[in-house]
Amino acid sequence: MSFTQIKYDNSLGNIKCDMCKKNFIHDSTLFIPNQSLGQVCERCYIKFPADLILDCLTLFANYGGWFGKLKDSKVSLEDLILESIDIIKCTNVNIIETNMRLRHKALLYGYLPEALINKIKEMNF
Repeated sequence: MSFTQIKYDNSLGNIKCDMCKKNFIHDSTLFIPNQSLGQVCERCYIKFPADLILDCLTLFANYGGWFGKLKDSKVSLEDLILESIDIIKCTNVNIIETNMRLRHKALLYGYLPEALINKIKEMNF
């Protein structure tokens, strides 16, 4: 995946990074994926792999929020996984949609996909 780099200036308006929701400051670089799902700051561009940025921006565009929005809450990955399993058991839901919502919730709490996958493996699912 490739990104377009743009120098931020005040003429672009008051925009924020779609990964971390921090304001862009004058002369900072913003990165826009060619899929035009939003923009990310240089810090997030360096911190996260390109494919994760694309996944996050897609999930955030569909369901809202940003990475780590709820990180101060005390919710474990295990709790999120068990909640999703309960939803699947109790209702007639689309498993793909439930998986996407679980990934989205994990991102909101600041959990990376690798941590989610490792926890699912650890729980023997």
